[in-house]
Amino acid sequence: MFGKDFSRKQDNEINYALNYGYAIVRAYICRTIAKYGYEPSIGIHHCSQLNNFNLADDLIEPFRPIVDLYVYKKCCGTPFDKSSRMGIANILNYEMIYNGQKHSVAYAIELTVQSFGKKLAGEAENLVLPEIDGLKLHEYE
Repeated sequence: MFGKDFSRKQDNEINYALNYGYAIVRAYICRTIAKYGYEPSIGIHHCSQLNNFNLADDLIEPFRPIVDLYVYKKCCGTPFDKSSRMGIANILNYEMIYNGQKHSVAYAIELTVQSFGKKLAGEAENLVLPEIDGLKLHEYE
């Protein structure tokens, strides 16, 4: 997406923007996990004893593509400055598809955590995850 020579280990503007976007989404996931009473340090695939947010790191994976797409379309070739940070901070208001319906990233996170809880409780067969459908701000009715 960012070119043949791009690496996540590089110290550059793209990685600064990606890391910032992931941090915004991860923080919102952590908040939502706590809101529903789950222990954020107990993850499914992430299980480091030094990571207090293993569960958030598990649940962030389907949300990474919206950050990636935003950074690709809006931040490539621009400095990582206050203006770009403000744009990235608005990522929670962009649109994702969840269970066939359009929702904001923030609400898709909420629905994903709810789905996770239903799966844990045996009330649902599958975990429902969001998808991206381009890059646009969610419009509220």
